[in-house]
Amino acid sequence: MTVSLSTSESAPANAEADVLVIGVIQAPDGPSAAPGAEGVDDAIGGTLADAFTALGATGELEELSKIPGGGKLPAALILAVGLGAPPADGGPFDAEKLRR
Repeated sequence: MTVSLSTSESAPANAEADVLVIGVIQAPDGPSAAPGAEGVDDAIGGTLADAFTALGATGELEELSKIPGGGKLPAALILAVGLGAPPADGGPFDAEKLRR
């Protein structure tokens, strides 16, 4: 079995992948898709927040939540990875946290 990992800036609706990986942050009003996941949310009809709630996702660092693509994306699965709270200064996430 060959496994490959790649990044792409393609629109999620056009991404040729088995799994789309998105970030989830701990926002004051509950878990929220990290910046850059808007296209995924749009493609599945704006239901990411509902999926996070239904799965009990919190956005805690390294938490994993699997969300079915529902046939609305080429990818069969969306893997939501917890990134923790966004940096207080509004800057970028810590590279080591993203790597893990």
